[in-house]
Amino acid sequence: PQDPGVLKLRNKIMESLEEQLQLPIPLTWLPVSFVLRQHAKEKGVSWLQLKDVEEVVTKACSQDEDGDEVNVSDVLSFYHSLGHIRHYADNRHLHDIVFTDIHWLTNVISVLFCPQPKEKQEAKFKSQHDELEEHGILTESLAIALWEK
Repeated sequence: PQDPGVLKLRNKIMESLEEQLQLPIPLTWLPVSFVLRQHAKEKGVSWLQLKDVEEVVTKACSQDEDGDEVNVSDVLSFYHSLGHIRHYADNRHLHDIVFTDIHWLTNVISVLFCPQPKEKQEAKFKSQHDELEEHGILTESLAIALWEK
């Protein structure tokens, strides 16, 4: 049995989240963020394919409190809005990827958009670094080289 004070606090938090997100939040959704991060960690990655996420979320939630099938899109939207994951459903290049490690994603983005000191730049990419710094154009080959670091 849970403490009545804890239950009251949990209910107030859930009401607040539902008001902000304008979406009822079933209790079965609560472990999803942790489960997704754990799944990615077991695979040794910082992101998951959407099809894998759909399987994990469906298994983790099984059914919502009303007995309906879980709407994976709503769950992802909920955790995206909280900043626990990143899922860019409207981006045609990223809609099939769910980022589970926000810190990793931030580091990747900073590598792409924060110019490296000239002495750390590889000579074969010098002109591409200049193009990125001067005109904001990131070539695919430079992006791949930066991501591999």
